[in-house]
Amino acid sequence: MMDDPVMKDIFERSAGNAQYCSPRVQNQLIDIFGQLITEKIVDQVKSANLFTIRANETTDISRQEQMALGLKFVESETLQIRKEFIGCCWGLAR
Repeated sequence: MMDDPVMKDIFERSAGNAQYCSPRVQNQLIDIFGQLITEKIVDQVKSANLFTIRANETTDISRQEQMALGLKFVESETLQIRKEFIGCCWGLAR
């Protein structure tokens, strides 16, 4: 189920009655998982022969600028083209 041995160990050692339901804990878990996923994607991009950074900027009706960032790369083992979303930026200054 869990490929990451560190996360597997953390969940196996945690108390059986732990629910991790508070908003603060949930946000911390989301941040941790996001960092792990991003690190894995970056490692895959580093081993790729070809890659590009993708950015798409738009302004909404309230004149708030938003930019979506992603990576597109050729996976070195399978030679498949991969597209991965990295994150969003809001409130960009002109």
